[in-house]
Amino acid sequence: MDTKTIRTVLSEYPKNYRTGKVYPLFHLPGLSDAEYWMVEATAGNFFLRGQSQETLSLNRLQYIQAVLWHAVYEGFDLVPLPLETRKHKGIVECNGRLWELLPWLEGQKIDSFEKVDSTQIVSAMLTLAQFHEVTSTFPLPNEPLGISPAVQRHFGRWKSWVSGDIHELINRIRVRQRETSDFQEGELLRESLVLLDHFQMFGGDAMMMFTRGGRLSVPIQPVIGNVNRRHLLFDEDGLSGIIDFKELGADSVSLDIASLLGSLAGNDPKLWSYGLKAYRSIRPLRDEELYLMIAFDFAEMVLAGLEWLDLLFLKQREFRPEQKQAILERLRWQTARLNRYRFGHTNFVA
Repeated sequence: MDTKTIRTVLSEYPKNYRTGKVYPLFHLPGLSDAEYWMVEATAGNFFLRGQSQETLSLNRLQYIQAVLWHAVYEGFDLVPLPLETRKHKGIVECNGRLWELLPWLEGQKIDSFEKVDSTQIVSAMLTLAQFHEVTSTFPLPNEPLGISPAVQRHFGRWKSWVSGDIHELINRIRVRQRETSDFQEGELLRESLVLLDHFQMFGGDAMMMFTRGGRLSVPIQPVIGNVNRRHLLFDEDGLSGIIDFKELGADSVSLDIASLLGSLAGNDPKLWSYGLKAYRSIRPLRDEELYLMIAFDFAEMVLAGLEWLDLLFLKQREFRPEQKQAILERLRWQTARLNRYRFGHTNFVA
């Protein structure tokens, strides 16, 4: 991490945002290659994020910012709206990265998959419904009803796995098992094989869900795309902020609902029931959206874990030890959920 680059980026902003100290945030074990800094300026504390243009294009980030501006204009203020540069831009391009200076949102994350209570679930789902309400009026170029793009992506990726990628992945993992002497990697390899066993066990279920889901027409609007617990902040009053929108796009609200409830509630039917009741008190859900929610939750349990394994063992991307530990914890969470699914403990649709 280069302090000189940070000072160059901050020089694009008004003086009261760039005068002060900057600190790299090494404690954020994200799986992306983004850089995170805390900026202590005379105007207050801010969060500086630099994302590689190889993983997030300028057009994508401009679209994300446009949706967030729309949400704030409509009265939703729990998102970190990017500050403007002296040239009235929300993005600074520097050294192959796209930089955003964001307000520092107060609150605490719920880490390590600790159990949450019903009040946190209700607060999060009410907030999500409010976000969906305000972004539903954002103008999109396509028809308001259609097939979920996420279902099509999941179906395509599933076919790719079963047509050969899964066998190559298993072979790579077994070779690494014979070669490694590292304890952390050994744990990661063992948990990977457990997830792969579940993938093969539930292949028929997933194919059925994606096939049917690919025939359903649902409202399409801007959605967050990944409402993981790592991206939520809570205080004593409930949800206080949503901090990550890099996967924001046009899709069914079912994608966000499944992501949030799967991450926070796991397989707890009571928490799913509380969450859905809260959401539907603001925004009704169609039967088609409820079905897609179940399909997306199932896909998250299996396919998300496989994508991490793809990065690790097929694409052989380098990760820091703390990132590998984060992957290991997420794999354990997913396999624990799949074990409960195997024995009939599914989520509950009210």
